[in-house]
Amino acid sequence: FGIERSALNTAHGSDQAAQLRAKDLAILLPSDDPLMRIGLDKAGFSPSWFSDVSTAFRNTSVGDALDSENLKSDWRVVAVRIVPCQSLLNRPHGLGARVCWPEVRLVLQPIAKNVEAAGRRWPAFADDRAIHVLYHYAAPGQEYPSAQVERLKESAHRMPSAALEASPDWAGELAAFEASRDRSVVRLVDSVLALRDPGVVVSDLDVVELRPEYALGATERTAFTGRLMGFLEGVQRSSALPHEVTAFSLPEGREPVLIDEWVFLRFVASSNGRLVQSPIEVRSVTDGTTLLSTAQSMSVTMARDDDVVYEAMESLVGSAYEEEFKRNMILFIPDIAANRLRIADDGQVRVANTTCGSCHKLGKLRFDLHNLSYLQGETMTISPRVVRDVLRDLRWLAAWRP
Repeated sequence: FGIERSALNTAHGSDQAAQLRAKDLAILLPSDDPLMRIGLDKAGFSPSWFSDVSTAFRNTSVGDALDSENLKSDWRVVAVRIVPCQSLLNRPHGLGARVCWPEVRLVLQPIAKNVEAAGRRWPAFADDRAIHVLYHYAAPGQEYPSAQVERLKESAHRMPSAALEASPDWAGELAAFEASRDRSVVRLVDSVLALRDPGVVVSDLDVVELRPEYALGATERTAFTGRLMGFLEGVQRSSALPHEVTAFSLPEGREPVLIDEWVFLRFVASSNGRLVQSPIEVRSVTDGTTLLSTAQSMSVTMARDDDVVYEAMESLVGSAYEEEFKRNMILFIPDIAANRLRIADDGQVRVANTTCGSCHKLGKLRFDLHNLSYLQGETMTISPRVVRDVLRDLRWLAAWRP
């Protein structure tokens, strides 16, 4: 399997990258196929991490819903996002496509069997909650260069792109960083291509939908799942701890329209390997200034965001940030139409520049806050932001010259 092979020559990187398609970068798994099931243990999400997330939700209106409505064995990987070079800057920036690093994101969700809800019985029912696990990917023998990244980020925050690129010292450090990054991108691209079943037609990979192996026989589906588990094991060897974990959940009851509340949490991994609840922040798209920060959870409804967001908006009245804050959020129902396309475009609004609720209200149904996961027994919700991000990633790969 590709992830175990010796380091590849980056000369072939562009040729390999040109073969990638949308379904290679957004791997969507079915909710109803036991042969394509990857549980928490095989996903590397430890029992202690699950306990950390569940305990944090107990201090919110969600209470013990994660434990009362689901078994740990219900949880599974429903999607994997491969991001060949995720910008490390907290706002849209001219150097975002260079100060970037490969990232692998896992989307975990509980799929319960034979659930009675919403007036019917569901053979496979996706509860209205999910956990997103984000890893920096590094090729074998490499590490994520955290100290160098912080220097590059600090410089990019202070100085205009043109001034930085004109500085020989900074340009030299950026070039060294990119050379290191490209070795990891090459290995990631090679490993992702190795996931494909030989029976898959390349044209079937062009649209973000369920992985095409789902349409093949039991042998092929089982083999694909084994390859994907091997890939995830390699991701966790490259980065033992995720750099961020986020989660959201509906309170107990399985009635999203009637309950009309979703709670969002953010975590980082501590030095002892546990997940620690971390502040949720919103930063300016113009200069990265922190406009909102809360150490608590954030609760949203179909019509409103968390109260802390409106308090931040009031505090910014009359400031240079007032209008950009409003334009980058979904604070009121009319904002869905007015700001939806802007928020769906990473080139205009990065995740750090909007709220959890705003980013999760881009779908067609106001009570469906999923971006790349399931709601009840329906087909997977695919946010327009996911589609745009995948297209952006493919464009980056097309222009990439390691």
